Amino acid sequence: MKKPKEENYDGIWKRENGDMIVLEVKTSTWPTIESINIGNIVRLIVEIATTKSRAVKKQVEEKEEKSR
Repeated sequence: MKKPKEENYDGIWKRENGDMIVLEVKTSTWPTIESINIGNIVRLIVEIATTKSRAVKKQVEEKEEKSR
């Protein structure tokens, strides 16, 4: 059992800019097809996060330019 405030996760990916994706597995047994697909799922999550980060950054830059 984990202690209060203890970090407990199964995987962590760090991007060069410091962003992190933390993966916590909720089951101890993964069917073979699911374990094969986990890499694809993680890649998709990273792609979505990256795309959203770029879109937000672009919106912030546009607002800053308009306010000048």
